[in-house]
Amino acid sequence: MLKAILYYILFLAEYLSTIFLGGFLVGLYMALNIPSGSHSQQIGALEESIYPFMLVIGFLGILIVWFTFGHYKFSRFSLGKVIPAAKWKAMTICTMPILGFTMVFYSIMNLFHLDFLPKQMMEISYLDFLPYNVIGPFISVYIFFGAIQEELIRCGKKRWVQLLTLSIMMLPASMMSATPSGDINVDLTVLGFITLCYCSWIYGKTRSTIILIVLYFVSNLVPFHFESKVLGILLLIAGTALTIGGFAALSRKLPEMLVKDENE
Repeated sequence: MLKAILYYILFLAEYLSTIFLGGFLVGLYMALNIPSGSHSQQIGALEESIYPFMLVIGFLGILIVWFTFGHYKFSRFSLGKVIPAAKWKAMTICTMPILGFTMVFYSIMNLFHLDFLPKQMMEISYLDFLPYNVIGPFISVYIFFGAIQEELIRCGKKRWVQLLTLSIMMLPASMMSATPSGDINVDLTVLGFITLCYCSWIYGKTRSTIILIVLYFVSNLVPFHFESKVLGILLLIAGTALTIGGFAALSRKLPEMLVKDENE
């Protein structure tokens, strides 16, 4: 237990130092490029130009932690019960069902013109939203699953207790939109709850934070808003195939990719 706590401290120190250093550089960039007495439109344009920097900072932080916790004595901490030789296969198979479901969900919402996103999110482009999709889930995986659910598992809590605890802590963020009025997003909450249930189940099986990082990251690459009906139909077909095929592959392949006995 003490070793796990020390690993988490090291992880947070690495990741937060990358974020803070990157934030300082972005702030310095904005300070040097905002002329005195500039208008709000100029500031807004400059803020849009820093999104690529935010994306690079997020990826850099992920890579630092990935290479640190993916080798030597840290591999046990990040891979959990997954056999190291099967880690890429496990990442692929575990990601397929939730990736497919996300594709199906977004395609249905767009094909039937259902308003499932707040207006402020609709105004954000796909590339501008990527930094949030990269950094947010990365922190959530290590804090809520790798720390909280792991501790609940070690304490012998039942699965429904684990899921209830995670739901109370995580779902309010997906229910409330990023607006001053605090609108409730029912549709996003449905997607968030199903994703939470799946991730909680996967973590209970694999105890692997690396698996969840890949799972969240790949599923967040699916565009949430598009106008093309052809793209919507293609995503619907591909998503249905991935969901069904992914669960079939999980039932057959996942047990053989996990260690038989776990040393607590």
